[in-house]
Amino acid sequence: MKGRKDFSQVLPFQLISITKGEGILNVNDELYPIHKGTHFILPSKVKEFSIDGDVTAIVSHLSKVLGE
Repeated sequence: MKGRKDFSQVLPFQLISITKGEGILNVNDELYPIHKGTHFILPSKVKEFSIDGDVTAIVSHLSKVLGE
């Protein structure tokens, strides 16, 4: 993705791996630098976040909560 992208989260978590590029992750007005090789988990309490930069990412999540 290029530029700023805003996201809403409705999942139990998201595991995000940056595979190319660099940018800034914004969670609750806290800024975190991200770049190729960065991996992070966004838990369900993070309802909104944004990424600004030029990055390629792999996003992993559950499509269904186990046990339901």
